[in-house]
Amino acid sequence: IKLSDLAIAFHESAQSKLSDQVSSHNVQHLLIIIGPEGGLTDEELALFTAAGAKTALMGRPIFRSAHAGMAALSGLNAALGIW
Repeated sequence: IKLSDLAIAFHESAQSKLSDQVSSHNVQHLLIIIGPEGGLTDEELALFTAAGAKTALMGRPIFRSAHAGMAALSGLNAALGIW
């Protein structure tokens, strides 16, 4: 996480939307954290946030892990002004 400009862990318990967590369009190194089916455990989420990751809600309904990566990339590309 320390090697990235922005690390975002997507989790259904997050209180912030993705757009609330992306404050800079100057992100060179991005880390996207998506859990397996069933999501990240509370312990995993605590470790990621302690290391500096922000948490974000991708929205409703909750995506399957097979689709969450593409949705996260799409949202981040739009939020960062890449698209």
